[in-house]
Amino acid sequence: GGPLSPLLSNILLDELDKKLTYKHLKFARYADDIIILVRTKSEGLIIQREITAFITQRLKLKVNESKSRVGPVSGSKFLGFTFRYAQVQIHEQALKKFKANVRELTNRNWGISMTLQIHKLTQYLRGWGHYYLIANAYQLTVDLDHWIRRRIRMCYWRQWRKPRTKVRSLMKLGVSERLAIACG
Repeated sequence: GGPLSPLLSNILLDELDKKLTYKHLKFARYADDIIILVRTKSEGLIIQREITAFITQRLKLKVNESKSRVGPVSGSKFLGFTFRYAQVQIHEQALKKFKANVRELTNRNWGISMTLQIHKLTQYLRGWGHYYLIANAYQLTVDLDHWIRRRIRMCYWRQWRKPRTKVRSLMKLGVSERLAIACG
């Protein structure tokens, strides 16, 4: 789980990469997650048996049978992505984790300045956005943007607390006095 894990798994699984390349198989691997693409289910079952035997006997590693499967690419999960109908989408679990992290970063009772809070949130959003850039998720990102903006407004509203502070702060942001008084 640490920063050395991908490096160590690359060193350990280099022999597996060479075997898959030698067999002319199409595959993608990051650390210990691997997806192998074959034409038929029967070919997939044969390859799965061979590779599982190679990993357990030759490399002396354990294969997680619950995560191993042979089936169509559509509906499968790999590195936080789901493949559906020739589209790459963000997996539901990755989305839940994202929302939990944003909730933590926009916690009303965090007790740090909004500037620092926004900075930390921006760093997280940039990293997450760049990672999932290849996903077909335009409408999802629009919806998430609205949700995140609402969370940020909630943080400001909580920080201002007193009605007088709310009115002054809204007016500083360019809201008319009449509307600021109505909202504050």
